[in-house]
Amino acid sequence: MTIASLMVEVDLESDNNALLRFTADLAGQHGASVIGIAVRQPHQILYGDGYVPIQVLEAEESELEKKLERAREHFESAMHGRTESFAWRFSTVLGPSSEYIVQQARAADIVIVGSSRRRAALLGGIVIGAGRPVLVVPNDLEGSNLDRVLIAWKDTREARRVTLDAMPFIRKARAVEVIEVAPHEDRADAASRLEDVILWLRRHGVQAEAQVISASGDNAAQLTDIVTEHHANLVVAGGYGHSRLQEWILGGVTRSLLTVPKCCTFLSH
Repeated sequence: MTIASLMVEVDLESDNNALLRFTADLAGQHGASVIGIAVRQPHQILYGDGYVPIQVLEAEESELEKKLERAREHFESAMHGRTESFAWRFSTVLGPSSEYIVQQARAADIVIVGSSRRRAALLGGIVIGAGRPVLVVPNDLEGSNLDRVLIAWKDTREARRVTLDAMPFIRKARAVEVIEVAPHEDRADAASRLEDVILWLRRHGVQAEAQVISASGDNAAQLTDIVTEHHANLVVAGGYGHSRLQEWILGGVTRSLLTVPKCCTFLSH
């Protein structure tokens, strides 16, 4: 897989500086075009008698237009001179905003989003529905170096899919580690699984190391500690390995990676 087209979702309510700098750098590194995308979502204001004063609607519309224009200008300024081709798309939606982004994802190889606790449901909807890998960028990210890749392995369809999708980053990395967190009684089987993954990567020209780590009970917290310990700047992980409802209720690794990542996270479902 080559990276020819990126799509970056610009949140109208957030500071997108780190996100747009990262996207521009990535586009420059890969010679990729960039599509900026934003969703304008009017508040659905309801009163008991069903009447909404026209002044309220006009004020809201004016404010949304200003935010949208600022987002477009910010995007175009960040991309100017960094990539030869970039375009801007937006839509006004009353339903889930992820639906529009998922629909437009057909035009890109990777969808790039900023992390957000506030928008966890939106980001989860994009991961599940896009049919494209999603790259999550921390809001406080400095730089765009992705040379230390940590593959969070589970023997699932999602993990196999995301490892293949992330190959452009894996091949360019200076260090690649494949780590599986497994119960103590499953460590031997996990080690055998990782041998297959390491051999597969080697056949693609990637020299990687493998490690099995005993599960501590809280996989999300444990993965955060592993990322810090290994100084990873890109985590590659399958998104929503079990039911999304279960992830949402229990917290889950995917939810943690979407909302409070310690570094960039590459997810596929």
